[in-house]
Amino acid sequence: MLRFSPLLFALLIIVSACTTGDDQSSTPGPATSSTGALQTPLGDRIPADGTVAAVVRVDDGDTLVVEIGGDEQQVRLIGINAPESGECVGDLAKSALTEIIGGREVLIEADVEGTDQYGRLLRYVWIDGALINETLARDGLAQARAFEPNTARQSQIDAAGDQARLDEIGIWNPEACGPGTGASIELLTISANPPGRDEDNLTGEYVVLVNTGRLSMEMGGFILRDGSSTNRYTFPKDFVAEPSVPFAVVVGCGVDTTQSLYWCSDGPVWNNAGDEIFLTDLNGNLVLFESYQDEG
Repeated sequence: MLRFSPLLFALLIIVSACTTGDDQSSTPGPATSSTGALQTPLGDRIPADGTVAAVVRVDDGDTLVVEIGGDEQQVRLIGINAPESGECVGDLAKSALTEIIGGREVLIEADVEGTDQYGRLLRYVWIDGALINETLARDGLAQARAFEPNTARQSQIDAAGDQARLDEIGIWNPEACGPGTGASIELLTISANPPGRDEDNLTGEYVVLVNTGRLSMEMGGFILRDGSSTNRYTFPKDFVAEPSVPFAVVVGCGVDTTQSLYWCSDGPVWNNAGDEIFLTDLNGNLVLFESYQDEG
């Protein structure tokens, strides 16, 4: 069963200000959830500048449309990546975001880049003193993911995402979208930066996984993907991972065997500078998550 933070349905921020003599300071009061858990004080982090926008609609868990000065603009939330509509937790992320900000006015805050390659505004979104990008990560409705160079508030978003993963809520719940398979798959190694140009050595780019369980695991329909969620490999329906027998998923083309599977991707998959590795089961439940940094 999914478990979510009360921030999905109530955003409670208590801010108090006090001024004494020549020493003036603003002291935010602590925010607490209905369970009494202390949340990070937000009052001192609300941006001094920003643009007030009216929410027209929510497209998915990290994208919305706002009206600014009579013009409608699509906004992509910075620092997170929510599942797509129809995917595990994707529809829930959209409905939760709609519940929080739908039809309301929000404050949108820019970072280094104003727009992305699709013309969408790249923004942090604030409402009632809360940073919504952070809220979605904390409630396990989106993965915290940095998009350089827009990282001014990434550390707090990452911290929220780490807590959600620790608490196994939302996308981090091993039974988020139905019964789990009980699969125990671990990453042994990754070759993300093979010799030469990555585009010319796709068979040199791979991950090696292993079934650490005691029983054979049928992995047909499992999905291996990168942090962007753009690159996805679906395991063949007849593939079985035997206990303690390593197997590789190679980015390039080749003939599948019991210990080597071939993605046959058109280009490189794993970022040289660092990336995340996700493995999900037939229901979309998370089986494996690992991250890595620059190997060299």
